[in-house]
This record gives sequence, structure tokens and C-alpha cells, in this order.
Amino acid sequence: MSVIFLESVCNDPAVIAANVALKVSSGDPDYKDLPREVAERDFLRRIKEYETVYETITEPHLSYLRITDIGNEVTLSRINGYLQSRIAFYLMNLHVKPRNIFLSRVRDFYTYSYFEMTEAQIISLS
Repeated sequence: MSVIFLESVCNDPAVIAANVALKVSSGDPDYKDLPREVAERDFLRRIKEYETVYETITEPHLSYLRITDIGNEVTLSRINGYLQSRIAFYLMNLHVKPRNIFLSRVRDFYTYSYFEMTEAQIISLS
């Protein structure tokens, strides 16, 4: 069994602020009975403490995947085999940023072929 390290690095102040707001407002047990401002200060203090001891993966012999700023940059190192490749593919294709998704349901798909439909039928299916 081989090990793959997954590293998520965020340097974008807007993303960090959004994550702090989400953590504080989501009913997290750490901040349940604290005022919002106190909870935000405490969480930012925790982040600063983590930054002082955090060490990024730099060992060239390890398998790892590093995602920087929510997918703006992805670094792969020594990804081998089916499972590691699937994990890397999945993480590289996550879309956590807001975006529009348009869905369309095609009615009567099995009744008509597209070429047998009139223009009015095609428009009504949209």
C-alpha cells in the first residue's frame, strides 16, 4: 500500500476571510457561545499559530498532491497507480468556486429522434 499526501495551501486573503466567516457562523462547537468578533479573532490567531509551525512537503521521493488557492495551481509529485491517479483526477476537477450550471431535461427522448422533431418541438423541450 502506498501513501499519498494531500496538501491544501491558501494564500488568498478573500478566501481566508470567507472560510473564517463560515467557520464562525456555522455553529462550530469551538465558538458556540462566543460573540462573532471574538470567535473571528481567535480563529485568525489559530491560523497564525499554524503558519509558524507548518512545513510544506518538499521531499522529492514522496507522493503528494498540493492544491494552492482553491485549484489555481495544482502540483503533483510521484503519483503512481490507479488509485492515486483517480484521487488526483477527482481533486483536480473539484469546482468549489461559485459558477453557473445550466441543466436541461429532454422530454420524449425515446419517442422522437432529434431529426424527426419540428422546430417548435425542439424549442418546447428546452
